Amino acid sequence: MRNKSALYLIPFAVFFIGLTVCLSAVPFFWDSIMLTSRPAFWYFDNTFLKPFLPAHIDNGHPPLLGFYLAIIWHIFGKSLLVCHVAMLPFVLGCLWNLHKIIQYFYTGPLSWMIMALAVLDATFLAQSIYMGPDLVLCLFFLMAVNALLNKKPTLFLFALLPIGVLSIRGLFLLLSLFIIYFIKNENLSIFKRILPFVPAGILAAMYFLFHYFETGWLLNTPNEGWAAHRGFNSFSGMLKNVFVFNWRLIDFGRIGIWVCLIVLFFKKSEYDESIQKKLGTLWLICIAFFLVHAVLFIPLRNPIAHRYFLPIFPIFAILVAILILEWKAISQKTKSYILGSLILLQLLGNLIVYPTKTAQGWDASLAALPYFELRKEMVNYINEEEIDYVDVGTAFPNFGAMQFIELNEEYTGFHQKDFDKEEYIFYSNVYNDFSDEQIDELQNEWKLVKKIEKMQIWVALYKRN
Repeated sequence: MRNKSALYLIPFAVFFIGLTVCLSAVPFFWDSIMLTSRPAFWYFDNTFLKPFLPAHIDNGHPPLLGFYLAIIWHIFGKSLLVCHVAMLPFVLGCLWNLHKIIQYFYTGPLSWMIMALAVLDATFLAQSIYMGPDLVLCLFFLMAVNALLNKKPTLFLFALLPIGVLSIRGLFLLLSLFIIYFIKNENLSIFKRILPFVPAGILAAMYFLFHYFETGWLLNTPNEGWAAHRGFNSFSGMLKNVFVFNWRLIDFGRIGIWVCLIVLFFKKSEYDESIQKKLGTLWLICIAFFLVHAVLFIPLRNPIAHRYFLPIFPIFAILVAILILEWKAISQKTKSYILGSLILLQLLGNLIVYPTKTAQGWDASLAALPYFELRKEMVNYINEEEIDYVDVGTAFPNFGAMQFIELNEEYTGFHQKDFDKEEYIFYSNVYNDFSDEQIDELQNEWKLVKKIEKMQIWVALYKRN
């Protein structure tokens, strides 16, 4: 019966495989350019002989995913299709571990709706195609939760190992998991509760120690593009981060899940005590994750991105879905309607595009998809008009050599904007790094050469008057 209960995974697997194939031309985007593409090129071009990245691309994050991708390129060739397919095992691994987590709490006929609520989240969908390390972190976090629930110590140990060497934020995940494991296993001695984390801790410590000996720094990178995001915030900055932290949690349709949770929280008396006790572990996982990340993110200057919460979004969705399904006061039909509405709301979250002067998490939903076609068309126009790339300023994530974005043989590209020097400015509402004043200046003082729009996304080329 348990094997048959996994059959509902097939449509989800087919969906994500189809999504990967259909969007296999999507280039590297947002932080995946620096966190995945550039490290992969470094290892590929240097045949893995230089383990540490050069200063101009070293952002402090362990480049394990870039190393993996470079190996894949050596075996299968360097192309965007190969990159996307190389990420598929991580997506499918997330599906399997989510199935095992769901099965621990619920084996009824609506398991597929719980899965849909967990993986049709806008940020999970986006990260499944944007080739960044957060998807890999998500997989091993879910694997650790699966192992913890189903009492598989070897799997738990294996899941912890790569987390600390995938990203600096992996250390935050390890701390969250340590707190969860420490509280959940209060019957064990302190030594036995620490022991599973020792191999992962040693592995992470070895990487950062060797990195320090090689570079002379740990987290406070000299790389100008990242250094501004390291360090402590002002009081007003922390207040802003409190708002941003909470906004990220409810953004792109997730507000429906939170509203349901608030309503159901006051219905505790309508649940069986056994269910409440069993769900205690999910509550612990969510609370530990949110507290650790709030304490570590809010005081820092680093912008809080939606994808930082990627590992907890599916777990949180499962918690709320099971609360809905175990609520005795409503019928099965009503439960399915509520879950269906929440799933639809999350899918509609991919259509959200904020006003131009409001920064948006463009790598946290599928809203940016039209941008890639528009960008390609604008680049073709610039080439046809024989405009030199050195005369075109733009913003993240559009500057730098084209090869790091599109995996082509183009070693030149646009550079970071300087309004005092540029002849042309390449602008899009997908770029967050234009100030309100710069946007006004472009619209009022520069000549619009070309603008291309699709759905709610547009790109524009401006020329100095």
